[in-house]
Amino acid sequence: MVDLVIYGAGGFGKEMHEIFMDVFGSEGNGRLVGFLDDTPALSGADFRGSKVVGGVEWLADHPDVQVVIAVGNPKSRRKVVTKIGRFGPRTFPNLVHPTSWLGSGIEFGEGVTIAAGCTLSTELMFGSHVFINKNVTMGHNVILRDFVTVAPSANIMSGSVVEEEADLGTNCTVLPNSRIGQGSVVGAGAVVTKDVPPGVTVVGIPARVLQKKR
Repeated sequence: MVDLVIYGAGGFGKEMHEIFMDVFGSEGNGRLVGFLDDTPALSGADFRGSKVVGGVEWLADHPDVQVVIAVGNPKSRRKVVTKIGRFGPRTFPNLVHPTSWLGSGIEFGEGVTIAAGCTLSTELMFGSHVFINKNVTMGHNVILRDFVTVAPSANIMSGSVVEEEADLGTNCTVLPNSRIGQGSVVGAGAVVTKDVPPGVTVVGIPARVLQKKR
């Protein structure tokens, strides 16, 4: 049995705890030691029936404990992983909810989480620290790079590539063979019909770049 902690004692931590319990409750091979959070006021607090055992520095004295990251924002998630790396090598487990369906030939990085009710086709590639929320559908030969977040009920069609730190909103659709640029945000309900450049936000049907007000 492995010991694990969940980093993040907020709303997203609650959701990740549910996924954790459904995965390890059925497998019975993981024990939740507690939560980590760098908010000093939370240290020692009760959270979801466990304790907030401390901030990320707690890991210095617990080198064998695996870490589940409960941070939704891709850039913030990368910062947490970098901070954890200062305390030596660490294992980040992959969590796949038992109600999700996955096809064959899927490659995983580390720290990938797939929530309940997803339908993911074949020949997919997921980088490290990817989070796929509830009821996402995905066609064949899709690539998600490191630190991508996909919100509930998004539909990513075949052959699409989502670059690092991109954030795809609830109920959005990415049409086949599209590329979402690094760090870009796809708004809720948007329909991506062509490539999205890096570092922009797109909204609407069809999705267009949201221009910042001057």
